[in-house]
Amino acid sequence: MTRWLCVLGLLVATSAVADPVTRREKRAYQQQHESATQELIIHDDFSTALILRGTLLTPSFRADMSDYREVLMDPAPDNQATFEARMADDGSAYHEVVFSADSAAQSKMQFGPGDDRWNIRLTADGTPQELVTVYRVRNPTPLHLGLYLQHNRWSKLYIARFHRTVEAPSTVVMHVGSGHGNGELVWQTSP
Repeated sequence: MTRWLCVLGLLVATSAVADPVTRREKRAYQQQHESATQELIIHDDFSTALILRGTLLTPSFRADMSDYREVLMDPAPDNQATFEARMADDGSAYHEVVFSADSAAQSKMQFGPGDDRWNIRLTADGTPQELVTVYRVRNPTPLHLGLYLQHNRWSKLYIARFHRTVEAPSTVVMHVGSGHGNGELVWQTSP
């Protein structure tokens, strides 16, 4: 009898803790993320040289991310306000692309200018946007994994920032290339 009371108490205690992320909220964010994400696969002979999935952080997607972060973390109001302000500041200064990259040659997974790496550049309505930085997120946090759904166990997560000189472009293109080949991720940002 005592055992059943303990099990019953555990069930009541477990059901009292609400799951803050409903399936509907999670699915809605997944759909928003999918619409903001493009995929590029570069082949070299009979092998895959690079699989890259990039998400352009547009102002509307930044708002979606901010809302979903609030659902995931339930932060204090001042913490959420600080995050939203940082997102707005970064969005006005930069075009940002968060991308996951996977390659058979993991030692060659470097991005930026130079012949020894994957070159990336970004254009907004045909105007080149200067690369500020591209860095690898070496230890993704649970929040990174919750917000950047393109990342998986085989890929590496990167964030590329480009100076924003075109405020509200209708087309944004990230060009990626190396000695293995090249390709583009294209986002149509106007409705």
